Amino acid sequence: MSWEFEELLINKKIVMKKFLVSSLVLFMTFQYVNAESDFKSAEDEVNYLRNDERVDELEKRVDQSLDNLDSKVKDCNVENDKLNNIEKELEIKSDHISSSWNFLNWMTALFSVVVGVIGFSSYSRYKNAIKEIEKIREEAKEKAKIIIDELNDVGGNAENRMKEISKKEINKFVLYFSGINYYKNNEYENAIRYFSKAIENYPDFFEAFYNRGVAKIKLNNYVGAIEDLNEAIRLNPNYWIAYTNRGIAKIKLENYENAIEDFNKSIELNPNDPIDFNNRGIAKIKLENYSEAIEDFDEAVRLNSNFPSSFYNLACTYSLLENFDKVKENLEKYKSLIKIDKDKFENESDFDNFRKAESEWWNSFINS
Repeated sequence: MSWEFEELLINKKIVMKKFLVSSLVLFMTFQYVNAESDFKSAEDEVNYLRNDERVDELEKRVDQSLDNLDSKVKDCNVENDKLNNIEKELEIKSDHISSSWNFLNWMTALFSVVVGVIGFSSYSRYKNAIKEIEKIREEAKEKAKIIIDELNDVGGNAENRMKEISKKEINKFVLYFSGINYYKNNEYENAIRYFSKAIENYPDFFEAFYNRGVAKIKLNNYVGAIEDLNEAIRLNPNYWIAYTNRGIAKIKLENYENAIEDFNKSIELNPNDPIDFNNRGIAKIKLENYSEAIEDFDEAVRLNSNFPSSFYNLACTYSLLENFDKVKENLEKYKSLIKIDKDKFENESDFDNFRKAESEWWNSFINS
C-alpha cells in the first residue's frame, strides 16, 4: 500500500531571509556606531525645529506687524497728498502755513517713533525665537553624544562586539547551509553531520534540529527524527512544519492517533496549507476512517486545486470503497498534473478491485 505523503523537508527560504535580515541589521548597526555625533547640520536642524508651533506663531506675528507697518506708511502717503492739495488750493497766511507744517512734522515724528517701537518689538521676538531654536539644537546634540557614548561603553566597544557577533552568525549559517547542500544531494549522513556541528555550537538553533530530524526520516530513523523534532518544537512551539514531519514519522511507526494530533496542531498554526490535510487524511485511512479521510483530501484540493497527491489519495480511498466512477475522476485529475509512474500504479494494492472491475479502462489509462 503506497500513499503519497507531502513532506516539508527544507525550510531554506525562511532561514535565508532570516540570515539576510540579520546581516542587514548588523550592517545598519555598524553605520550607526560609526556615525558622527552631530547627526544633522545646524542649518537642517534649525529648519526642522522652525516647524515648532511656537516658532510658527512668532513668525506669523512678525509678518502681521510688517503688514501693519506697510498699511501705516500708505496712510501717511495719503495724508501728505491731501496736504499738498490743500496747499495748492488755499491761500493761507504764511504764519498759518508755518504752523500747519510744524504740526505735520510733529505728527510725522510721533508716528515714526510708534512705528519704530512696533518694529523693534517684533524683531526682538523673532531674535528670541532663533535663540530658542539654537538652544534646542544644542540640547539635541548633547543627547546624541550621550547615546553614542553609552553604545561605545557596552562591553567596552560596540563596534567590536557587532563584528564578533557577525562572525559567529556567518559560521552558524555556513554549517547550516553545508548540511542543506548535502541533503539536496541525498547525502543524508553528511547532512546530519553538519547539522550536528551547528547544534553543538549553537544549541538554540531550532532550524538545525528540525532539518536533522527530517534527514533522519530519510534514513528511516524515525525514533531519532522524533527526538530532534521534539527539540525543535520545544525551542519554537509555533514552528508548524516541525509538527508536520513529526506526524509523518509517527505514521511510519504506526502511531496514527498521535500523528493526527500533530497534524491538528500544524493546521491550527497554519490553516491554509493543503499538506497537513493530505497527511492527516492518510492517518485516518490507516484507522479505516474513510469518510473523514475523504473530507481531508477534499479540503486539500479546495486549498490547492493543483495538488496531485490528494487526487491520488482520493482515488485510492474510493477504490477501497469500490466507488469506481470517483476513482476514474480523481485518476484523470492526477494524470493531468503529473506524469504517472507506471510501475507504482501496477503495484498499488489499493487499486486491485478497480483493476479487475475496470481492466479495459485501466490499461488505457496506464499506457496512454
